Amino acid sequence: MPSLLVVSQAAINTPHRKAYDLLARRHGWTVHLVAPAQLAIAGAAPKRCDPAPPGAAYSLHALPLVFQRDARLSFFRGLTRRAAAWKPDIVFVEYDPGSVAVLEAFAAGARNRAKIVAYTVENLPDPRGERALGAARRGALAEAAKHLTVGVLREAGRRLTTAVACLNRDGEAIVRDQWRWAQPTALVPLGVDLELFHPADARQLRESLGLSDAFVLGYFGRLMPEKCVHLLVEALAQLPPQVKLLLDMFKNFSPGSYAAELLDRAERLGVRDRIVTVDVAHAEVPKYMNCCDALALVSTERGRFKEQYGRVLPEAMACGVPVIATRSGNLPEIVGDAGIIIPRDSLPDLVAALRLLLDEPARRRELGRQGMERVRAHWTVDVQASRLDGLFRQALARG
Repeated sequence: MPSLLVVSQAAINTPHRKAYDLLARRHGWTVHLVAPAQLAIAGAAPKRCDPAPPGAAYSLHALPLVFQRDARLSFFRGLTRRAAAWKPDIVFVEYDPGSVAVLEAFAAGARNRAKIVAYTVENLPDPRGERALGAARRGALAEAAKHLTVGVLREAGRRLTTAVACLNRDGEAIVRDQWRWAQPTALVPLGVDLELFHPADARQLRESLGLSDAFVLGYFGRLMPEKCVHLLVEALAQLPPQVKLLLDMFKNFSPGSYAAELLDRAERLGVRDRIVTVDVAHAEVPKYMNCCDALALVSTERGRFKEQYGRVLPEAMACGVPVIATRSGNLPEIVGDAGIIIPRDSLPDLVAALRLLLDEPARRRELGRQGMERVRAHWTVDVQASRLDGLFRQALARG
């Protein structure tokens, strides 16, 4: 039975471990999972590592994560020493190949000559040498040094990794065509757990939120200008009063922040009373998604921001909730023809899409059905585990 060591920041949350549980149960791997003992959360108490649930098929090891502010420089204190006892055949690092974590993974698996597999979420060309030269010409020496450091780390990653998992097609093209890596690659989604995300009766929760008779538009995710949540607020002002926005927000947002700006804008537009704000714990997200009649993710592309995946879309689709998404990064790939795709930065198109879903319940139900089918075919945690298993076995077969 091959041994797998997974190094993952996301695995601090139990739901993000499901693929590795399946690798142990269904694909014959012995899985050791390393996650942060805790993560710093801006404006809130640190997040502590969820304990392993009863009957978990993996062993969980919560270790201190150092340099949390920069993912490329993060590493787990004590990992190399602890890994000596696990003797992994594969070390899967949920970090970009140009990261210190890849060097640490190589050291952790060196005694057993483990193969290293990295996971890149990049979807934009990143010529670090050119960026370093440009920064140096501007006199920004610290910035130039950072770009050079990442370039060196990436070259080290090229030499140390045996295979690379890619979150999206843009990333796979960058690895294959621009970085010219010869290692095996595979598209690996952030799989949806259908045991958690599925249609459910949310009438009681809707009533408790004051949404019983409303058409509920949901937004879940980070509150940042590039996500264009302000367009959702502005759309409310052009839609009937029965349309309300269920907005998942971070706690303790500060004056002048984007979150505060959203509520100020809602006040000016006279729709503040049509926005219900919640702070949803990760495990509660499926319940709140089932409160929604539609979910929107209307991100733009700006500077070096381009949607890498859009995890909330397949989660909502799995719940039978029709989705609206913009042509940003990987979002059209996720949705396919099982939702409504609109241009970026277009309030009129957003309003038109919402009016369609509001006025045509049959169309809403059909898109919900199509969304569930698309998730089952492409974006489940079972698909994630199967693709990882195939990539790991490719890595094992290489000399």
